[in-house]
Amino acid sequence: MANQIIIFCYYYFFLSIFLLNDKSFLEAGKIAINNGNSHYINEKEKWNLYENCIGVLYPSIYEGFGFPILEAFSFKKPLITTENGSIPELAGDCAFYVDKNDIRKFSDYILKVYNNDIEE
Repeated sequence: MANQIIIFCYYYFFLSIFLLNDKSFLEAGKIAINNGNSHYINEKEKWNLYENCIGVLYPSIYEGFGFPILEAFSFKKPLITTENGSIPELAGDCAFYVDKNDIRKFSDYILKVYNNDIEE
């Protein structure tokens, strides 16, 4: 089977998208998947996602503070995000920035993260 990018979306007060390269993590029961139906993950599940993901996509249209940014950085995960609200103040030069309407650029950075084609 070819390698694949698994995208797991998490929404509570904001949307965070976790990029995974191994679905065995999801199949191991660390995250309860309800046949594609919406499911709010608990804090333990969220931290498991951060620990096991290869990167975080945070496509915020407007952000007042940006907890997912700090969470991603606390786990030393690459972050792909937009330049809206206070995001540039929080993330500085430690994130990949994409225009909120540029789907191609989002996908380019997702592939860079997946292929570990990023500079520290």
